[in-house]
Order: sequence, then C-alpha cells, then structure tokens
Amino acid sequence: MDEVNTGLFNFVSVPQSYREFLQPAVFDPWAQELLGFVPPARGSVILDVAAGTGAVAHAAAQVAGPSGRVIASDVSPLMLADTGSAQTADRAPVEVLVGPAEQLSLPEASVDVAYCQQGLQFMPDRRAVMAELHRVLRPGGVVGVAVWAEGTRPEPFDTYARILRAHGVAEPYPDAYDTPVVTMSEQAIGDLLNDAGFAEITVHTVTLSLTWPEPQAAASGLLGSSYGPTVASLEPAQQDALFSALVQEVSRNQPEVTMTAVLGRGTVG
Repeated sequence: MDEVNTGLFNFVSVPQSYREFLQPAVFDPWAQELLGFVPPARGSVILDVAAGTGAVAHAAAQVAGPSGRVIASDVSPLMLADTGSAQTADRAPVEVLVGPAEQLSLPEASVDVAYCQQGLQFMPDRRAVMAELHRVLRPGGVVGVAVWAEGTRPEPFDTYARILRAHGVAEPYPDAYDTPVVTMSEQAIGDLLNDAGFAEITVHTVTLSLTWPEPQAAASGLLGSSYGPTVASLEPAQQDALFSALVQEVSRNQPEVTMTAVLGRGTVG
C-alpha cells in the first residue's frame, strides 16, 4: 500500500505501523517475558501462532540458534509478508505459514515448543486452537500462551478505544471498543490447557510497564492496531484531533502505563 500523508498521522500499512510503533514498546517485551516463562532449547523446532510481524518468532530464533527451526503462523498474509528470515550464523531461520490456528498444515508431533502471544483471546474457537497445538507438539513438548488479563485495561488498546469513542468514530466491527471481551482469567487459561490434554500446567499473572520513546510513537501505534484502516479513512482534521488527544493522554499517564497478562504453560504427556 502506498504511503498516505494524513497530517499528524502518516499511514503506510497496518503491518508496517505495527512493526514500527507497537512491536518495540508492547510485543517485544512480552515476547521476552513469554520466552522466559517457556524457554526454548537450542536446536528446537518452535511454532509461533498468531505471529503477526514475528515478535516471538524472531526472539525465539535467536535462542534456538542456527540448528533450530522457527515457524511463524498467522491467518493474515499481510502481517506475515516481511516476517520470514533466513538462517544466519547465530540464529534459526524463520519460516512463514499462512492459515488459521485451529487448522495448522503441520504434521502431528512435529514441534518442540509452541507459543501464542496475545492472539488466543481473539480466536472464536479457543478450544480447537489449544487442541491443535497439542496435536502438533511432540511428547514432552511445551506450549506457552499469553493473553490480556481479565479485570485490567489492555493498554494501549483501551486508550485507543476510549479516544475513538469520545471522538465519535464508529466501531469498525462489533464490540471493537469493548476491550474486556478480549481479556481472560487465570482460570479460563488453565481450563483450556487442561481440556486440551496438557499436563504440568502452570498459570500466573504478570504486569509490565509500557515505555514509548515519545508520546507521538504511542499515538502512531493506533495505525498498527485493528483500528488503523478506519482511522486512515477519516478526514485529516479528524485524524489530527485524534492524534493530539492521544498524545495528551499518553503524556499525562506516562510512566505509569502498564499492561497485565495471564501466562499459561502446559506439557504434552
């Protein structure tokens, strides 16, 4: 997509805005947290489901090393377009796999570690996804998931939703501004892991601070969210008003902005 100059906002594409503004401040730190919770071994085969632009996949490729293999899977080919990478002397290659998480075109028992970072809560059939991850994992394989925690505000997306609603921007899809619907509890994650047949289940809640290089970057992150195409279609004056409101909100709240997530892990017996 060609770059669209829209005053204070500068929209190129959702994947590029996601990679430039959201991934460094939000998803890279959580990728490190998830890999610390479920550490992959050197040379292992790793699957990153709902990979997006590959925050978890690329962090895992560094740990797995050149003898490892990393598969980044997502239903969106646009998000995966620049996610793949070749093997280097110190990291595994990252392959891309387009398709839904509940129907992975991978053989049974072919993966050592599977991750799903901030994607499970958006999937309509979460049980089917967890069952599919169990299917592709080898005996002794481990799954690690992270979802926004119930009872907390999933930032910065809750702020984006509040500002868009306050400025009269119509929801781009049903419940788009109802952020609690994409949060989950420790109990819900534990039940999903148990129902899928995982053993040695561990679930806990973690809070991380969000650090932006400047408030303008946090505001621009809106373009990398699911709200991005809607914002890009607005008149420049309305876009500028949104941008200014977001900058003011972030400036007022920094450095106290946090995101809380439930992390769960389970092992294939």
